Amino acid sequence: MKLTKELIFACVKAFKGMVICLKVCSSTSSLTGAIEEIVLNAEKELFLVSPYIKFTKKNDKIWSTLIQGLELTKKNGINIVFITRKPKNKTEITEIKNKLKKYADKVWLVPDLHAKCYFNGNRALVSSMNLYYHSASENFEIGVDFQGESDEESLRYIQNYINLLMDMGEEILAGTKTSGSIKLKYSETNGKYTLKSENQEHLGFCIVCRNEIKIDINKPKKLHVVRCKDCWEDKKKGAVKGQFCHICGYTIKTSTDKPACISCYRQIRKIVEV
Repeated sequence: MKLTKELIFACVKAFKGMVICLKVCSSTSSLTGAIEEIVLNAEKELFLVSPYIKFTKKNDKIWSTLIQGLELTKKNGINIVFITRKPKNKTEITEIKNKLKKYADKVWLVPDLHAKCYFNGNRALVSSMNLYYHSASENFEIGVDFQGESDEESLRYIQNYINLLMDMGEEILAGTKTSGSIKLKYSETNGKYTLKSENQEHLGFCIVCRNEIKIDINKPKKLHVVRCKDCWEDKKKGAVKGQFCHICGYTIKTSTDKPACISCYRQIRKIVEV
């Protein structure tokens, strides 16, 4: 049986039987163009997953527009998160951090990462292409573009996959849009845990509006109150979605069931059921 082009690019079954309508980008120009649009159209957050990252603004026409887009996106207050492959050499880790801190709010290193994905919450490009000069100039690459209501389930799957990568990874650059470096400390005197932010007692944040609210990490052993009084009165019943981490205030999708970002969750999960 000879497969037609229409049949090849029709709806296919993938990811546990999920049906996905594919929009295929098969040229490097269409791939870089899609990535640029994802960067420029980010509203709250931007995730760039690439095992190998090497682009320059000068003497590199391929990536110059993307870099300008990253600079503008960060200037507009969008949280930019890079997820890349963890090198074995410690010197290379420092190089990655120094190279990306100009654009990124957070950088995660994931061992053996091979996936490439560019995601802004509303649109995602799952691709074979790295953010690397050789990939865009010499290689034959392909990618699948997900956006719109028809791809809503796929976008949720991609978000969950990115969260999983960060959970497996190591954070080498912390976000700048928090109240400071959050440290969990245990007092042997009174046998209690305290959250410290820049050596001061740390207040939590409402997951809906980011107003500061008191957080008691000792009792009960679950973060029950994750909204301020005003947001609690507006939405009393059922699970509520938020856009800030309850612990550090970082802009990320949260809910009353999952109120903390991965960084904070990994720090407090031993004593608090989040």
